Amino acid sequence: MHTGLEWWDDERIEWYERAAASSSFHKSLAADIEAMISRDMRIHEEGCGLGHVAQILSSDGYDITASDIDSRAIEEARKRSGLDIFSVSDFLGPLPPSDALLLLYFGRIAETDSIERLLDAYPLIIYVISHHRGQDTDRREKKGRIGETIGYLESKGVCYSAKDVTYSFPQPLSSIDEARRFIARMYGKENIEAFLPFLEEGHDYPYMLRNMKTSTIFTIRRRK
Repeated sequence: MHTGLEWWDDERIEWYERAAASSSFHKSLAADIEAMISRDMRIHEEGCGLGHVAQILSSDGYDITASDIDSRAIEEARKRSGLDIFSVSDFLGPLPPSDALLLLYFGRIAETDSIERLLDAYPLIIYVISHHRGQDTDRREKKGRIGETIGYLESKGVCYSAKDVTYSFPQPLSSIDEARRFIARMYGKENIEAFLPFLEEGHDYPYMLRNMKTSTIFTIRRRK
């Protein structure tokens, strides 16, 4: 899920894997996606990051491949899952043939103006966008990123549906110092004091940084 060249390093991977092991976030997201696809489809996830959702779909019997431009992320996905479904590739390069494309927290499709290219390649696109960055649900970008996407799809005459979902994805942290470092690296130093009040008592770790991740799942279909 975060796609970006050289985004993933050892520390970010450790944080993400720690959070993934401590919540049902990926299982909940995968369950919502499974309601929109079928096992007779070939599915490809682009910008898969560490590949948690692709791993779940594969274990649930779906024919899925997944790729990311970041070789470090793909290395980790292969190592953790033991699956040979992950590859390094550039989204701007040739698109793999599939019946459905997953873009999970991929970024803004309007920025790349890529919807025409994608609709030519895939009958179904499942595109998930977060409403906000961080823990404060009052910081949602419903009128920003989500509204921009809706306006973009409608301007292109694309058939779509949208579903809002909220999943808990808290971050386990070992100390206040680690919490400060996590916030600084993931959200910016300017947000440290604003986000520290969202620290809660943890279970396996002393602290959990609350994160109610509200998102919209867009189901985008090729024009008839």
